[in-house]
Amino acid sequence: MTPNPAIRVRGLRKTYGDTPAVAGLDLDVATGEVVALLGPNGAGKTSTIEILEARTVPGLSVSRPSLEDVLRRVGRGLSNAETGRELHLSEATVKTHLLRTFAKLDVSDRTAAVTTAMAAGLL
Repeated sequence: MTPNPAIRVRGLRKTYGDTPAVAGLDLDVATGEVVALLGPNGAGKTSTIEILEARTVPGLSVSRPSLEDVLRRVGRGLSNAETGRELHLSEATVKTHLLRTFAKLDVSDRTAAVTTAMAAGLL
């Protein structure tokens, strides 16, 4: 088990009707670690990623960086490239995640995200 993982998943399950897509996945990912999910069509790779991105609800708790952590980075004014270097991600990936965070906060830019986060007591 990885101490203080960036992502920790235990017993991840997802079904579509009676068909299991993910059946009891355990996964730890350390900060800065790159992990690939390999398998045939229907093995649950996309379902797993969508659950980790909070795009699909699996019905269990998944640990991942909190919205507060993301907003704190935004509030510090890090560029997409700087944030990406810290997290070992491409600039395009960071931009995508920031835009998703802005959408969750129902804002369109960094200033509005920081203002909204401060008003909610997140920063």
